Amino acid sequence: SSHDICSVSTYLQFGNPYHYFIQQCLEGVLPGIVLFILISYIPYHFYKKLSLLIYSLALAINLLIFVPGLAVERYGASRWINLGITFQPSELLKLGLLLCVAMLLTKFKQQINSFPKLVFILLILSLSLGLVVGGQSNLSTGVLLVISSGMMIFSSPLKIRYITILSLFLVFIAILAILVPHYRDWE
Repeated sequence: SSHDICSVSTYLQFGNPYHYFIQQCLEGVLPGIVLFILISYIPYHFYKKLSLLIYSLALAINLLIFVPGLAVERYGASRWINLGITFQPSELLKLGLLLCVAMLLTKFKQQINSFPKLVFILLILSLSLGLVVGGQSNLSTGVLLVISSGMMIFSSPLKIRYITILSLFLVFIAILAILVPHYRDWE
């Protein structure tokens, strides 16, 4: 199997067939667990106050993929940046968008059925989608952003006519993303 081949080549190169697994645990899983524990002690109201700032910073960091020398191209797409460590900035946008949509839905709770408020939320979602799907050719992350934000919006006290408009908008975006070959992850 391919796992056996990788284990053999890893053993020959590093003297340990589990080198990459150990490296991923030490560089990814362990810091992630520590960060998770530390963040869990911060009251959620703190995130509400900083949600627009977090979203704005996430958008700005995502724009760094357009800076020559910082973007790392893999498989024909520039989805990664190198700032001493290499990471995918769309991961920050996922968090920033969810915090921002949650804050806006809370803030506009009484006026959520106001068309301008709904359009404002959709513009924020569209800005994120345009950057991720259009700028990074990352349809799978775009779909995840739509599904997670859409579930939050649909769970709000939104009138059926706005749910219908929102659904038609999302279907149009999905069809557009599928029909335009540049945005497909699988090609």
